[in-house]
Amino acid sequence: MTTVRLNTVIPNFTLTASPKTLTFAQGSSGTSTITINPTNTFDQSVALSASGVPTGVTASFSPDPATSTSTLTLAVSSSARIKTTAITISGTSGSLSHTTTVELTVVAP
Repeated sequence: MTTVRLNTVIPNFTLTASPKTLTFAQGSSGTSTITINPTNTFDQSVALSASGVPTGVTASFSPDPATSTSTLTLAVSSSARIKTTAITISGTSGSLSHTTTVELTVVAP
């Protein structure tokens, strides 16, 4: 009897954020770089989104969608609450979806 073993290579990706821990004063903004790490010849664009963003903070990505890196900009209004929040960054490409987390601390100016 002959056994044939097939290895299926499925293109995929992971997400990382740098830095993962951010501290911004009320009324300011800052950035984190979101990196798309391809595996198994993944070469598609990834649409990015942020959830858990607190009231008074806006999140935007440039570029979006992205193929290698995207800059996450968090703009903190002067009325944002002083607290620490975990923000989930999601990346989706076709049926693939992955997340990473950044921790935002808002402090007084």
